[in-house]
Amino acid sequence: MTRSNSSKRPRQTSTSPLLSGVKGLSWLCLVVAVVVFIVAATTGTHSGTSASHLAISPNGQLSDSRAIDATSQANSAAQNSESSSAQRNSRDSRGSSELTADSNILRPTKIDFVENQQGSQFTLYRFSDNSKLGSTSDRMARPALSLAKLFIAEYVLDNGTAAEKELVDAMITESSDAAADQLWALYPEAIDEVAEDYRLFSTRAGDRWGFSVTSTYDVVSFIAQLKDEDPKHPLLEMMKRTVPVAADGYEQDFGTAKLPGVQGSKWGWSDDRTLHSSVSFGKDFVAAAAITGSADDLSEIAEKQFISYLK
Repeated sequence: MTRSNSSKRPRQTSTSPLLSGVKGLSWLCLVVAVVVFIVAATTGTHSGTSASHLAISPNGQLSDSRAIDATSQANSAAQNSESSSAQRNSRDSRGSSELTADSNILRPTKIDFVENQQGSQFTLYRFSDNSKLGSTSDRMARPALSLAKLFIAEYVLDNGTAAEKELVDAMITESSDAAADQLWALYPEAIDEVAEDYRLFSTRAGDRWGFSVTSTYDVVSFIAQLKDEDPKHPLLEMMKRTVPVAADGYEQDFGTAKLPGVQGSKWGWSDDRTLHSSVSFGKDFVAAAAITGSADDLSEIAEKQFISYLK
């Protein structure tokens, strides 16, 4: 006999106790995971690293910015240390008073060597505010005249004998050419060595000391460095004791020596008296000027360019 479909009983689906337990546990784990995530986000804790310090490192990796900061600080400290060390070494070797184009830091940048034997040039450096006044041509090389004796003097004072240092005194105070000739014969490297040591980029020796070149910028930088190294430097003391009339009979009282507050000076002039130069220093300044013209012309340009600046 065949049963009709209407007589079939509906099938009932049942769930085993084990499966029910697994599903309940899964929901519980999900809830716990959400709670843990929320707590972690709230407290800022993630694998022992504060969330506020997480950052993208330079190589694109997520890392602890505290480590990056520490590295940056270490690098910065190293750079500062190197910079300070370089400054100390530079200062220890030759003082710190070298003029720059912008006059903000006394350390010149290297320039191309350019000669300009005509016209005039002038430079003044003031210590109190680290400021510089100068002509546009003040770094161009021109005949050093007897200002070259300053560089010879410094070299011999560092390397010469007691007898040779006595010649230095005559060479500076009396502008003795005979003394300069003797010292040049003994130390022909003097001018170039001093130019290198003091970073005087427009200063070069000639076949004879009288054919050397320099610039007012270099001369001011050189004297400023001596004052910075030692205000009582022997060369500066000699410049304070110059005699009124040089060994060749020429008067030593013109140019920058006419400025107020001058403590010491050195002059230069050509044999035919068509070129004149001078450098002078006071308590707070160093000034130099050079001209194609007379001693009176040099005095006039020094007064015109510097007097108002020194008041």
